[in-house]
Amino acid sequence: MTLFTVSIFIAGNLYAQNSKDLSGTGMVKILGTSTLHDWEAESKDIKITGTATTGEGGEVTAIENMRVVVPVKTLKSGKGGLDSNMYDALKEPKNPEIIFEVTESTPLDGSSVEVSGNLTIAGVTKPVKLTAQKSGSTYKGSMKTKMTNFGIDPPKALMGTVKSGDEITLEYEATLK
Repeated sequence: MTLFTVSIFIAGNLYAQNSKDLSGTGMVKILGTSTLHDWEAESKDIKITGTATTGEGGEVTAIENMRVVVPVKTLKSGKGGLDSNMYDALKEPKNPEIIFEVTESTPLDGSSVEVSGNLTIAGVTKPVKLTAQKSGSTYKGSMKTKMTNFGIDPPKALMGTVKSGDEITLEYEATLK
């Protein structure tokens, strides 16, 4: 009797979950420092694709694969000179996109998830782990890294008198559908 009950429970859970195409919108913000002032650049032109397992209510229960693409030229600081230096530092003509590809996702609790994947910036790919806070279908988080980790020389301006700091913070938000 117990084995029969467990079998029905497992079968019910298997049938209640579906694999569905995943899409979404989001925002990425890069925050940095310089010898003159702090700076930031933001893009809301992000493409999210992949597949996810969803529960009965259609809520994402696990990410099977996901790819997040940020076109470099959509990053804007509001200052043309800063944007131009940023595109040069990111080697934009040769590497027009920042790409994050999820390799694994692990729910930490009901309100957060840890995501492992490969982050490609300026043509250099590094494994990263991100933690995101979940609210409905929206995930938010941030991570610190260094430009030099991705082969980027921190930009300089005004004949080297203004120098960008190496450490940056990436803030991200994704709403999955």
